[in-house]
Amino acid sequence: MAIKSKIQTIKDDIIATTQRLIQFNTVETPALPNAPFGAGNRAALDYVLEIGRQWGFITKDLDGYAGYWEFGEGQAVVVIMPHLDVVPLGTDWDYPPLGGEIHNGNIYGRGAADNKGPAVAAMYAFKLVRDSGIVVNKRIRLVFGCDEESGFECVKHYIKVEGLPASGFTPDGAFPVINAEKGALSGNFVKQLPPGTSKLIFTGGTARNVVPAYAKAEFAGKSYEATGVAAHASTPELGENAIVKLARELSAVGQHPVLEFITQAAASSESLGIAARDEISGHLTYNLGLIHVDEHAATLTVNIRYPVTNNAADIIEKLQAAGQQYGFSFADYTGSSPHYVAPDSPLIKKLVAAYREITGDYDTPPQAMGGGTYARVLGNFAAFGARFPGNPRTAHQKNEYISIDSLLKATEVYVAAIYKLAGE
Repeated sequence: MAIKSKIQTIKDDIIATTQRLIQFNTVETPALPNAPFGAGNRAALDYVLEIGRQWGFITKDLDGYAGYWEFGEGQAVVVIMPHLDVVPLGTDWDYPPLGGEIHNGNIYGRGAADNKGPAVAAMYAFKLVRDSGIVVNKRIRLVFGCDEESGFECVKHYIKVEGLPASGFTPDGAFPVINAEKGALSGNFVKQLPPGTSKLIFTGGTARNVVPAYAKAEFAGKSYEATGVAAHASTPELGENAIVKLARELSAVGQHPVLEFITQAAASSESLGIAARDEISGHLTYNLGLIHVDEHAATLTVNIRYPVTNNAADIIEKLQAAGQQYGFSFADYTGSSPHYVAPDSPLIKKLVAAYREITGDYDTPPQAMGGGTYARVLGNFAAFGARFPGNPRTAHQKNEYISIDSLLKATEVYVAAIYKLAGE
């Protein structure tokens, strides 16, 4: 039976598993014993590991940081690594963010696209390949991470315990393949407010890597609020920043050093002097994701995705210089280096070939993106699906969804890809 036909026979199972996985609240919460990212992530990891055991795979729990299924034998290890954790749920959904409800052929919920739907597609593809009886001279692992959105501690722990894989992919990007990921840089603009500064209480945002959809403030004796549109910080053009929107509104009411800094400098990469682009990965993106201002201090948290040929040190120097003009320092910064795998590398050629064989799309080239995935720390690795060309980006937005058609087609592509990585 052809793979496409086999997938149709298990279609209902694929859908039901995706719905159930969405129903776990895997926003990171305080650590518990054997649950470094909270009870929700622990429960979701237990769920997928139990499925692996029921399906007859070797399974291993890596102290709650991650876990994996495995088949095959040999020294080399090939890894497929999705993640189970999600960004905060956000507000104003039309459907319950933890419901996994189906409407108009789409499965809705936080993580449906990023990354639970793709994780389920990889799960069923993994089983289909194993059940085919393919003989491999390497170990093939499906690794489930639990801290992709917050700090990559899961993959760092995996590398510490298991080492780097020979090759692999994460189903956490777009087809035909992501071979370039921009560098990532996050940090805080901070300022102590001297006595006598006009009173401003200003909060907004849910995470540094999400365009803030809501902000509120008390200023000049009145309360204010603003709503925007949430989006992934790597694609801020798809959202509307509520913090910036409210700061501009408040600037028309009165003066305050924080409002001056935001409206004149911190609202955009251009006004901060860090705008950049290259031919490989495109332009730098910038997101003012979080703000906390009270009578004493101000903290503005920003997230930047910079082209692969740029240098983080240069960007940090420019941010410090821009902040100093307004009495802010740029501190507490962290980041990760860009990731690039040449289009003609064996890994990229195999993944692209698998995609083209299933879809018949021989025109779309490998892509670059601003989102950071496990690929950037796993070496010979790439983000591979599950978003198809032309499909909307819904990750980190309200009403996040994955279409059932895309879920099933991605499963088919992953079968082809795992065959190529396992059998050659």
